[in-house]
Amino acid sequence: MIIAPDTLQQIADSILVKLSTASQEEADRLLQMNDYHGFLKAKIPEDFLEEVLSPFQLTTRDVQIEIVKVDTDLSNEIHYHQDSYAYCVVMGDEYKVENPRGAKGYLNDSWMPVNKGDVVKIPPKTHHGFTVEPGGILIFLSVQAPPIEREGNDDYHKVTV
Repeated sequence: MIIAPDTLQQIADSILVKLSTASQEEADRLLQMNDYHGFLKAKIPEDFLEEVLSPFQLTTRDVQIEIVKVDTDLSNEIHYHQDSYAYCVVMGDEYKVENPRGAKGYLNDSWMPVNKGDVVKIPPKTHHGFTVEPGGILIFLSVQAPPIEREGNDDYHKVTV
């Protein structure tokens, strides 16, 4: 199933509205981080994801939603996803997370600063990555279709630039 980038944006908007109005307790439940290729990713609970995806008649088999935290130099983790399109929104204090500091994104063969509220759209096969300067932090929402982790496969292909 191909999901339009506009739908991914609508899903992201829905999640951000829910996060901005969530209690601190609910935000803490949603933001429990686990390691993935040096990134920290929140494994968002199924009940929250089902509530967000059901109006679009989608499930977690169709879309992967995660909140990613970068707090170390990951400039050597440039990668691409063969099949997945990602819609990413840089988060900040309005979503009960730290504002970005010293944050950068790699896209179109160059590094650029990323700031709270920035949107990064990553088509399939596009080299990309995120990093921070020493003492920096970056937290962003990523909505991806199809999921980069599915059926025991990981659509993460590291590249050297």
